[in-house]
Amino acid sequence: MNKFIFVLFTIILGVKFTYDGDVLVLNDGNVNAAIKQYDFILLEFYAQWCGHCKEFAPQYQALAQRVKEIKINLQVAKLDAGGNEKQAQNRYKVTSFPTIMMLIKGFPVPYLGDRSFNSLIDFIGVTMNERTKHISTIDDVYKFIGKNDVCVIYFAQEEHDPELKVFNNVARMFPNIAFAYTELAVARKFYDTEPKQVILLRNFDEKRKEYTGKLNEQELGEFVQFFGTQSVEDLDYRNYQTAIKSGPSLVLLWDQSSERAYQEIKLIAPYIKSRITVVSVNQYNRLFNQAVQDFALEIVNYPTLIYVSSGQTFQFQDSITQVNVMRFIYQANEGLLKKKTRSQLEPKRQGAMYQLVGTSFIPYIENSTEPVLVQFCDKFEDDRCLKYEYEDMALKLQGAKLTYIELSQNEVEGLSDIYYQYFYDYNISAALSLQPSGKFTLDTLINQFTTKLVFSEIKILIPVIQYFMGFGSSGFLFCLVIYYFRDSNLDLF
Repeated sequence: MNKFIFVLFTIILGVKFTYDGDVLVLNDGNVNAAIKQYDFILLEFYAQWCGHCKEFAPQYQALAQRVKEIKINLQVAKLDAGGNEKQAQNRYKVTSFPTIMMLIKGFPVPYLGDRSFNSLIDFIGVTMNERTKHISTIDDVYKFIGKNDVCVIYFAQEEHDPELKVFNNVARMFPNIAFAYTELAVARKFYDTEPKQVILLRNFDEKRKEYTGKLNEQELGEFVQFFGTQSVEDLDYRNYQTAIKSGPSLVLLWDQSSERAYQEIKLIAPYIKSRITVVSVNQYNRLFNQAVQDFALEIVNYPTLIYVSSGQTFQFQDSITQVNVMRFIYQANEGLLKKKTRSQLEPKRQGAMYQLVGTSFIPYIENSTEPVLVQFCDKFEDDRCLKYEYEDMALKLQGAKLTYIELSQNEVEGLSDIYYQYFYDYNISAALSLQPSGKFTLDTLINQFTTKLVFSEIKILIPVIQYFMGFGSSGFLFCLVIYYFRDSNLDLF
């Protein structure tokens, strides 16, 4: 069924805004104008080639319709970042699709829940409802500070201080930090503050930080972000994907003997944490071994420092000092360093389905004297990568090798865009993309595979047949790689 897109043009400050249904369509050219026009924007970064984005699209349209029906001060928007639109993507550190965030006066509040309608509605409620607590007695001030690890207090001049709107907006940006205001003169005297002053109190590092800038959302938000969160995060399940897989992140693996390196990283972290997640992985961290495996570190020498950016990893090779680390990050960002190939360790035992890893993929394909059927899968996106029926397929296929590789765990040059581009040509002469009709089954795959194995009298295989097949909604793509024998110089295409 064709999808009808209803377009509405609105001219604001000379910028045209387009709507897809009830969803505001943004791009690098108009996102800043939208931020100026709308205080609250729920923004989805998506890509046209992303399967999960396509599945989510009807849900997002329904959410936009619901927001319109209840008439709240919120724009539901989307931005296609899968092509050339990179400025907003880089600005908000988007590394995967779909990524959803609430922009409050342009300040991002990331959405970390599932993509269900109810969860998104709850997120909208949390970020848009007023979170600032009004404290009317000095005892309540003591209690508020005592029960919160981090809190921000605005010492208003009066109960209905006009600057409270700005303070309330900043409170919405940080759902995990407590915000309160009080107009009590006794509280100002006790905490030695002036009217209209903001202080941040925390139970780590320097306990008290005073805000001295202008009372606007952007500057106060940056102040709270800088001082309200710990500069160095411990690795956990919440930040694992960003820290280890996508970045940008600076990850330190260390033990007690390398405490000095950890202290150096703590000195650097406050100045880069707004754009780079700084993560500590002590040897006793429960995710330590998993991180070591994902970084493909056969031997861990303490301390080990790794920089992750756009899914690429770079290993630091010098002594850990502030100057050396900052130079290392700069050189990595400028493409002056050789990246570390992301790869699992090659399994010691192999089953009927041969597991390929980043470091073994190209040698295995190039050295094979038989056709190779590769199943590309992603254990973070689909759990059927190792389904038993594919092992059965490996036993049924004659004259071919059946393999798989987990793209979330391994990096192969030329395969970063496997989900929407043709298979990379590793000195293989030609490629053909086939799209099966009807329901895809194990038998149809075997039949289509074997019918393509045409041997000449001199025993030369067809150069390449590539399959790009969607296996339901699982995200599987099968790529059939049929490789020349080493002694073949015949070009059949």
